[in-house]
Amino acid sequence: KQHRLQKIKDEHTLKLSEIKRQIKELLFANQDELSETTTQSLVEYQTLVNQQEEEIELLIEEGRELSDKIREVNLGHLELKNSLEAKFREEVAELREEMSCRTANRAAYWDRRNKIMREEEEERL
Repeated sequence: KQHRLQKIKDEHTLKLSEIKRQIKELLFANQDELSETTTQSLVEYQTLVNQQEEEIELLIEEGRELSDKIREVNLGHLELKNSLEAKFREEVAELREEMSCRTANRAAYWDRRNKIMREEEEERL
């Protein structure tokens, strides 16, 4: 009976040893797989971070370019506005001068005409 009990204990110990060995193998395999997956994930994450940083840099550069273009367009509009204002001021000055000359000519014309009419009126009297 003792012998049988010892034999069962030995078999049980062997089975436990085998199960422990299998568990260790599974744990090591799982650790390897986990490490590999973690490494792949980190590489993918770093790649995405790098891509995102490049995209951000491109967007910042595009923003600067657009800002420069807007500044150029605004300067162009300001120059156009100033040149148009100067042109129109000159035209207004010319029109005022022309109007002043015409008014002076009309006044002189009516002064002569009134003078002639007075002289004619005086001759009749």
